[in-house]
Amino acid sequence: MKIRQSHVTNSSSSSFIVAFVKGLPKTKEELQKLLFGKSEKLDWCGHVVSTDYAAEIIFRDLKSQKPRILSEKSIRAELMEGSGDWSLNPREARFMDQSGRTNWDAYFAACNNEDEKLSKEYAKSWIKSLPQDCKEWYLFEYCDEDGGVGMILENENPFYKLPHIKVNKH
Repeated sequence: MKIRQSHVTNSSSSSFIVAFVKGLPKTKEELQKLLFGKSEKLDWCGHVVSTDYAAEIIFRDLKSQKPRILSEKSIRAELMEGSGDWSLNPREARFMDQSGRTNWDAYFAACNNEDEKLSKEYAKSWIKSLPQDCKEWYLFEYCDEDGGVGMILENENPFYKLPHIKVNKH
């Protein structure tokens, strides 16, 4: 028998698809002002980090990547990595066999088809909302398993002032 010795983790992560429509910030300080304005801290459920430190991490992540070409295909690929909130009910008759058990293969195939359709519509809509001269996007990924700044960045959404999409990967 296994006996739990400490707390159980239920980690999650999120990706942020971000468009810097007014150009990339050139310094950490410029990024900090863009994302947080005059706020000095981020606080999520009693976990606190300075916006200076958060900007340092995000700026490092920005500088460590190349821009991705803005296209429906590139956005959809990242959206499909997320965990959708399925609107299909696995107990629907079309997913049940004669004995009343769920045919999970049929259910997940239907979910994938629905997710494909929704991600295509969402990607088109988001791209259309951006200025025409916006041609690239950046990807940031943060998770809560470290219990620190990653958890705060995942849950506080530091990109809320910028055109972005948050993709939950629970």
